[in-house]
Parts: sequence; C-alpha cells; structure tokens
Amino acid sequence: MRAFLIALGLSAGLILTSCQANPGPPPVAEPEVDVRGGEAPANPVVPVEQTPGRTQITVGIDAIKAGFNPHLRADESAFTQSLAALVLPSAFIDGEMNADLLVSAEPVEPVGEVKQTIRYVIAPAAQWSDGTPITGADFRYLWENMVSTPGVIGAAGYQAISGIRVLDGGKTVEVDFSHPYVQWKQLFDNMLPSHLFVNDTVPFNQVLISSIPASAGKYMLKTVDRGRGVVTLNRNDRYWGAHPAEVDILAFQEVRDRTYQLMRSGAVSYSDVAPEETTVDVATLMNETQVRVRDREARLSLVFNMDSPAITTPEQRTVVANAMDPHLLAKIALGRSSHLHVFDPMKRNPHVEEKPDSVGTDFVSTRIDVAADSRDSQAATLAQAVVDTLNNKGFVAKLVQGDPQTTQADIFVAWERTGDSIAQISRYQCDSPSNLSGFCDERVDFAFRQFMTGERASVEEKVDQIERNQVVSVPIVADTRVDILTPQITTPAASLDQWPVLFAAGSIPTAPEWRKL
Repeated sequence: MRAFLIALGLSAGLILTSCQANPGPPPVAEPEVDVRGGEAPANPVVPVEQTPGRTQITVGIDAIKAGFNPHLRADESAFTQSLAALVLPSAFIDGEMNADLLVSAEPVEPVGEVKQTIRYVIAPAAQWSDGTPITGADFRYLWENMVSTPGVIGAAGYQAISGIRVLDGGKTVEVDFSHPYVQWKQLFDNMLPSHLFVNDTVPFNQVLISSIPASAGKYMLKTVDRGRGVVTLNRNDRYWGAHPAEVDILAFQEVRDRTYQLMRSGAVSYSDVAPEETTVDVATLMNETQVRVRDREARLSLVFNMDSPAITTPEQRTVVANAMDPHLLAKIALGRSSHLHVFDPMKRNPHVEEKPDSVGTDFVSTRIDVAADSRDSQAATLAQAVVDTLNNKGFVAKLVQGDPQTTQADIFVAWERTGDSIAQISRYQCDSPSNLSGFCDERVDFAFRQFMTGERASVEEKVDQIERNQVVSVPIVADTRVDILTPQITTPAASLDQWPVLFAAGSIPTAPEWRKL
C-alpha cells in the first residue's frame, strides 16, 4: 500500500520547491473528442491500435453506460471511479493528504458562530492540463454543486459546510463548518475544473456527460469513442508532481464477451470487469495469468419512494419486498449464475403475512410503477424482472424508463454505495440531494449528526434499523468484479492479491506506476 501512495504523490516529505511550475510546452495530447458511434457493433471487438514510438497499455472494462462524473449516482460505475482517480485531483487519497496538490490541510481556530475551520494550502505549481492554476474556486464549485444537485453521492459532508473563503490569490482555502465534522478528510475528492464550467449554463449533472475537458492528474483524457467502446488517456505532460506516469498511453476498451480472446492475444494486458458465466474459469486456464474476484463497494437495490401514493406503509413495503426472489432477480439482472453475491432476504415486520391481501385488497389493485435508468442495462433488466414478479404475484405493475432522480415512481432500481458511512447517511438524511427515497426522520438525523461530530462510534446500526423496520431499501446483489492480470506489465506487487484497492475505483488507479514489458 505504501508503494501505491508514494506513486500517487503522497509522500509527506515532498519538498515544495520540487513541485514549482515548469510545464514546458503544452500537452502533446489532442483535445478530448467524444466520437458518437451509435449502438455497439455486434461483430468482434477490434483491438485498440498501438501508437508507434510510445508505450501503451490497454485495459479491459465493462460497457460505458453513461457520463464520467464520479459524484453522480447516474454515472456510478467502476470505470467512472477509476477514470476520475487518474485525471481529477483529490485533497486526500486513501486517507493520506495528496502532497502533490496540497502543502497542508489542517484545522485552525474557528471564528464566531463557526464550529470548525479547515485550512487548505494548495501547492503553487498545482494546475490543470490547460495551464490554469488549481485554486479555491475549484473547492467552492464542488461544494456548491454537491449541496444543490439531486442525485449526487455523499452530500452529507458538504452540507455540513457553512462557507468557504479563498485567500492568497486563490491558493489558500478556509472551509467553515456549522458543526464539527470528524470525516473532513473525505471531502474534496475528484474536483472538477471550475473555470470551464462556472460561467456555463450546463448543470452539474451534465458537465462531464461526454468527456473530461481538463485534467489535474497524471493522465489526461484524449478521446472517447463510444461506438468502438474505447477511451484513451495520454500522460499529462503538465503534471507538476515528482512521480509522473510511466506509460505514455493508457487505453480502456470495452471487452464485452471477449475478455479471454483479447487478453490471450495480448491486445489487453489487464481487465477489471464484471464476470460473465465462465470468465473466472477461463481466465484461470491462461498461462501466467493472475485472477482476483472481489466485491466493489456498491449494490444494486430496490429503493421505495416514501412519498408514493401506492405503497404507503412499512407493512405494504414488507409484502412487496417479501414477494421478491433475490437470487432469481440477481441472476436475471446480471446475466449469470456464478460469482453472485446475493443479499439474503431479511424478513421485516414478522407479524405481517406474506400474502398481498393481508394489507387489504385495495393495495393489491393499486398500480405500482418501477423506474430504472435505461442507460444502465443491469438496473433496467432488474426493474423489468421486478415488474414481472409483481404482476405474477397479483399486483398491477408497470415499468417506467428514465432517470430515477427525476422520474415519478413507487420503486426505484439503482446502484447504492456501500462501505462509506457518509454515503449511507446521505441516503437517509432529511433534505439531502443524495436521498432518493425521500425518507426523513428528525430523530435519525440527530443520530447521524452525532456520528459526524464523533459522538457516535458507528452509523451502520442506525442505517440497518431504517432498512429493516421502515423497509426503505432492499439490496439485491453486490457489484462483483474480476481483476485479470497478464505478465505483460510490471505492477505494484508481484501478487495480484496484494494490489491495493482504492475504495470504489479498484486497482486501476495504480496505473501511473505500471510498466510494460
């Protein structure tokens, strides 16, 4: 893990003068392009072309489902998080201060009614790939949009901020909090180039819909070819840190159902994909290839709309939840029966019978709308299976396509972040833009506040209580990933099992230290 942190520029001993701006000529990468290619072709995937004279590694990924904003539920995926970790700057990485981006980040004495103040000092050389300095404006842009944009992930921490002051020509940022916030190191990750958006009319949920126009990471986005399923990154030649990327070009290619063929031929050196029925079995047969199966911190769930006129009580939600067969639904949604981490059904409100008529015949006859984002094939497939299940159980159900954040429905099918206490709080906090269900309880909010201020040790028990007693969310299946490593590249550790996993992004963020043999 330490080697990974060093490679990401987290050495606390990094001397500031070694980071002074010396960008030289503009980046060699052309401006990013989103090549619209329509539907993915049915013919075999064409391997990514190699660029003569430049080192290149190609990584296999799942189908690119939406945009590239790592802060949006609609864009949530392993690849989106990996891409963000490579091209966007974060104040802290894996709990350690990003010493390339920041000179310091520490609490200072608060003034007046403010309960806590954190001062960030940005490195003088820190800049975006277009030469624009990284400043407090980038901190403020992320804060303002995280507290005002429906569908963001983990808004709770940003909602604790009461104000941001920018000093010293933009390089010092003082962040004030309305109450003490012990998890402040989780804030200001994957910041966006505010100078390209702050005066734009494009809303936050669309700014990265087709590309990432400027980078402050070790790579910068060059092209997005959705027709071929290829995203290409070039080494960021304006990166000011002590450890630039080793490889010139990092290409990501949708492998679809041809992971084995592409990796066996050498066209793909590493893959981070959702398994198909025999992916793991076939990969283990490849000579000198390492395979690792793990769960990413995300789950596909059924989220009840607490304002639904059709499903109004915990008893009614219990009947609907108990009508589901999570093992069958998971198999249908993900298209496989192997390597499924299915959440066993939890019997909620045991005094309620499982028959629909136990809560009244009017409830059975009420139409239940189920919504899912059509851009996410797994969520959309699960939503249709839920509709079919309900209809087979005697209900009247209908599928509604569209973004769950803006679509009126009784049940939403969406990915939810796990393993992150702030993300869990954000899901159930009153008036949170991360709250899809609309659940609100002031007593629960008080318990959440206790956790955020450090007075409560754990929030998982309270979240579990909400989900069991109120039946707000019904988890179906976890996002299982398969990492496949060929001997074509040298990596952070000899054993794939020892590779660091960076939160929801997996191990791809270690790519700047990879070398191609």
